[in-house]
Amino acid sequence: MSNSRRRSTWAWGAAAVSPLGWSTADVSALADAGPFRAVASALLVLAVGAALRYRWPGAVDRAVDATLARPKRTPVYGVAAAAVGWLVVAYGFAQAFRLGNGLGTAAVVLGVGGVLAVSGAGFVVLGTTVVSVLDGEWTWTGPLVGAGISGLVWLALPLGPALVVWILLAATGLGGPTRRWVHASRQVERVVEE
Repeated sequence: MSNSRRRSTWAWGAAAVSPLGWSTADVSALADAGPFRAVASALLVLAVGAALRYRWPGAVDRAVDATLARPKRTPVYGVAAAAVGWLVVAYGFAQAFRLGNGLGTAAVVLGVGGVLAVSGAGFVVLGTTVVSVLDGEWTWTGPLVGAGISGLVWLALPLGPALVVWILLAATGLGGPTRRWVHASRQVERVVEE
């Protein structure tokens, strides 16, 4: 891939961080650095894991239970949720840019931040699920395992395939809670009928 194409590919990133004074070349240089992406991804997962454990202590355990309840269906629900989420975010970006560049840039920053936080949560759930399956005693190490998986993806693969695999793994971590949420209304209807 040529440098000019890389710069145009990461132009949205430059727009998002332009208030920080970074140029398109700075963003492209960071995007080309695999170890930087790996460390940033691992730190993101650890930060989200710490926030989840502190703010919503039982959320990860409930998500792992939902994932393990139907492990074969979890990736399907996760990918479907990720696809719908990306469509909503893209639509939001388009509408925000119609209202002005400043609002559009703010929407990109908030949207990308939100997507990264949700993806980090997916890796926390994925790591905790792996630890639960292998050894249920050490589930508090789940965020560490999730961070390791997240970082390893960026080290092992080139940018394009790494991004696809990273998104799919994060979506898989979110599949169990998504499945439970989608089917929650059926459970409420059954309780009301009884």
